[in-house]
Amino acid sequence: MRHGEAMSAAEWRKPDADRPLTKMGVAKLEAGLQEMKRVGFAVPTVVTSPYARALETARLVSRHLALAEPISRNELISGAHHKALFKVVSELALKSPVLMVGHMPEIAIFGTRITNTPRIMDQGLQPADILAIEVSSSDLNWEGGKLLWWRKIEEWKTITS
Repeated sequence: MRHGEAMSAAEWRKPDADRPLTKMGVAKLEAGLQEMKRVGFAVPTVVTSPYARALETARLVSRHLALAEPISRNELISGAHHKALFKVVSELALKSPVLMVGHMPEIAIFGTRITNTPRIMDQGLQPADILAIEVSSSDLNWEGGKLLWWRKIEEWKTITS
């Protein structure tokens, strides 16, 4: 999942790691999370970049979906190499499903590399977009994953339970 809509980097005068979500970003995310809860979306683990906008997104996900507190991992920071994201998935996702909250373009590069689906990188992820990717628990490798679905946060309201 890409973090929710954050303040513009051009307008933010403090360190980028501290850049928060906008009020509108929080509102859109919360509306989508209500719909995700309605249809029964849940994962046992939420892992996030420690950057404010990602951490705030992950905490909202955990709170609205009644999940455990998110795990913050430095490997998911903005600017991280896609191999760092692969390492986190290798450690966590093979044990159980995981929701990873990160940044663009890192999430798109990772999604493209793990599924061999170039349109992910070509189109990019908008704020709060979610990719569902299935990876084999016995043989995690690049291009070994399968893109199951790709949703914008507002699309959850169109899903019937």
